[in-house]
Amino acid sequence: MTEKVIVEDGSRYVDAMDEILALIKGRVPIIWVLTHEENRFIEDFQAKIAKPYKRQLWVWSATQGLVQLKKQMTIARASGSESGTHVAVNALGRIIEMDKDSLQDGEEGICFIMRDMHTVLGGEVVRQMRDVFEHMIGLGKTIIIVSPVLAHEPGGVKPGLPPTLEKQISVVHYELPNLEEIKALINSALDEMRGAANIKDKNVNLDYTDEEILTFAKALRGLTFPEIYNAISTSMTHLKQLNVTKLIGEKKQIIAKSEILEFVETDANLSDVGGLDLVKAYLQRYVNAQSDEAKEFGVEPLRGVIFSGVAGTGKSLLSKVTGQLFQLPLLRLDVGRVMGSLVGQSESRMREVVKVLKSMRPCLCWIDEVEKSLSGTKSSNYSDGGTLSRVFGTLLHAMQEELDGVTLIATSNDISVLPPEFIRRFDDLFFVDLPGPDERWEIFDIHLRKRGRDIKNYEKYKQQILKASLDYTGAEIEKSVKAAIASAFHAGHKGVTHQDIIAALEETKPIAKTQKDKISKIREKARGNYRYASSWAEEESKTRKVRTKSGKKLDINSALDDLPEVKSKQKKN
Repeated sequence: MTEKVIVEDGSRYVDAMDEILALIKGRVPIIWVLTHEENRFIEDFQAKIAKPYKRQLWVWSATQGLVQLKKQMTIARASGSESGTHVAVNALGRIIEMDKDSLQDGEEGICFIMRDMHTVLGGEVVRQMRDVFEHMIGLGKTIIIVSPVLAHEPGGVKPGLPPTLEKQISVVHYELPNLEEIKALINSALDEMRGAANIKDKNVNLDYTDEEILTFAKALRGLTFPEIYNAISTSMTHLKQLNVTKLIGEKKQIIAKSEILEFVETDANLSDVGGLDLVKAYLQRYVNAQSDEAKEFGVEPLRGVIFSGVAGTGKSLLSKVTGQLFQLPLLRLDVGRVMGSLVGQSESRMREVVKVLKSMRPCLCWIDEVEKSLSGTKSSNYSDGGTLSRVFGTLLHAMQEELDGVTLIATSNDISVLPPEFIRRFDDLFFVDLPGPDERWEIFDIHLRKRGRDIKNYEKYKQQILKASLDYTGAEIEKSVKAAIASAFHAGHKGVTHQDIIAALEETKPIAKTQKDKISKIREKARGNYRYASSWAEEESKTRKVRTKSGKKLDINSALDDLPEVKSKQKKN
């Protein structure tokens, strides 16, 4: 939702209606308003512009033609329409014919709201619109196209404006209901239910404090009026009361309609993440950063954080539990699905993603393995005609200017391939390294406990198990625990022994060994450049450093690279 902004010098609009009014006063002939709430927009327009500024108001649709709207917003009947104007070309011709003689009772202009005109905006209609534009300049007549998408051609199959009308049309996004409007709708719906004859169940709770109504309004922010009303009705029918969790759940419908964003739910919490004490403490600072008390204190919510490091060390799990920790909706963005085959489709999809994120805030947006999606931005002009570069630019702009209240979480196995301007948009970057001994034991505890086993039964074999799991990731430890349980069952054992666990570990080939050189380079890049997610990894990284006589810190591998003789011997061997 676009929050209302008031600037003392008046250089920015208060809201969409303020912008539309400025365009009408400036005698702009054609305005395109993007909204899913057609009726709410027309009522709002009538109350805030048509009546106070004395504009005669007409409404058009392909089923009813041109109908003059007078006292209130109603679904106009065909009998009251201008004959034959259900055809767009005829409607535009009639609009051209109307002049100052059509004005009544001190009216100062005429506005025509054209509903779903994008579905007929092709062929001769486009030419007619150009003629109308030339005719209407300076005459106090304004056409306002209202539609949920910016598209044209019969059926609205082509995204964007018709190329020949791009310079003639001003586009305005009509914002979703603000908190005050949502509170008013909730109170209105409750009043309606109190007065309904069929509400006889004494267990239905219809009385709430102003503070509770505000909490419900915040939960419903980002929905349209019909969606809000449906959420209220569903909650009352199902639970016989308004429930914040139930109301937030209705937002899943927004994501369900999107092929690009996914609503992520998990039962895991921070205690299900082994180790990583430093990043856990960091995240806990921001648990209540979205609260009114935090804002009054001057706390700025977390804008974004990157978890980078070795694959399988818990970056994705950490992202999931952050949503649970913050008690906010977690949405996963699949950048690959943003890319479309049609010209302009990818950019349009990214703008739609930004719109949905704004409607869901406060929320978290998670981009998993982000380097696979954005590492090709530098070669985009050669590989895809610049499409990825433009999509990336849209995302960068949104992160900087539009996504207040949205916390971005990105995971990456190799941060070095990401553009620096992307990394700069995040508050912090944590390197998630291979787990240390105590962290591995904690991970064993988590996965054994989940499967009904007690870690205490393996205490006297701790050192053997830790030695066998040296340089194993959390994912590899989980895999070994699952394999040990399966093997013990298959062998007919009464329980899972430490030998079963060690045997499973020996069968598993850790990534630190199968991709030794790659993992070593990733860990080496992190040293001294990134914040570590765990205190053990931070201390361990220091022990891998040696000093020359000059005091310069060197890595053993770097020192070997500087010795041609050693390299030569290595090649011969």
